[in-house]
Amino acid sequence: MNYNNMSTQELEALEETGELVWRDDIDAEKKRMRLEHPDLSDEWLNKHYIAKHYGEGAWIISKSFNQL
Repeated sequence: MNYNNMSTQELEALEETGELVWRDDIDAEKKRMRLEHPDLSDEWLNKHYIAKHYGEGAWIISKSFNQL
């Protein structure tokens, strides 16, 4: 699914289903992921974990996180 082409309303609807999770501070989220999984690169996180940046925050693909 290409989240980058979705509207805010569509992303919020996916958040309701639990597919995406909103995070206000994406840098803190990346730092936490790097501490828990030091083998993951920024490129991997952006491709498989961070669905779409919006302002300072981002929608996170919660299902990908659960598969780590």
